[in-house]
Amino acid sequence: MAPDRTGKSVFLGNIPYNLTEEQVKDILSTAGTVTKFRLMMNPETGKPKGYGFADFADPDSAASAVRNLNDHEVMGRKIRVDWPHNNEKDSIPPDYSQQSQPTMNQDTTQQQQIPGSAPLPPLPPGVELPPQIDCPNAISHTLASLPPTNSSMSSPR
Repeated sequence: MAPDRTGKSVFLGNIPYNLTEEQVKDILSTAGTVTKFRLMMNPETGKPKGYGFADFADPDSAASAVRNLNDHEVMGRKIRVDWPHNNEKDSIPPDYSQQSQPTMNQDTTQQQQIPGSAPLPPLPPGVELPPQIDCPNAISHTLASLPPTNSSMSSPR
């Protein structure tokens, strides 16, 4: 089954093992309000497995996280942020929806710089589109409205 690209949940992989849930939430909150995060743990050892799942307050924030945080380097590792897939490792655990985690409010979250990671710039907010236009057409319209630039890639004369 294909990943759900319209939901509020995202998969996070390649998370450094010594990163806490709070530090992961801080990184994710740069894309929007995180309502729930679950770091998957090995039940036998009690140690993190290096991946987890996050829910955002809205689909635009989840999409922003996938777009802007995938391959972001944290402690020398590039984290993977993607839509959940229905295969063994990436599927959301059955008990995930029953797990209640404290709600993160972006206004009260203090951004902490994690050692070994590059700081993230503020991410642009999403823009509501009129119902009669889809995203690719909105992008095309926006690009068409930009002034032409002088580029060395222009066609030869």
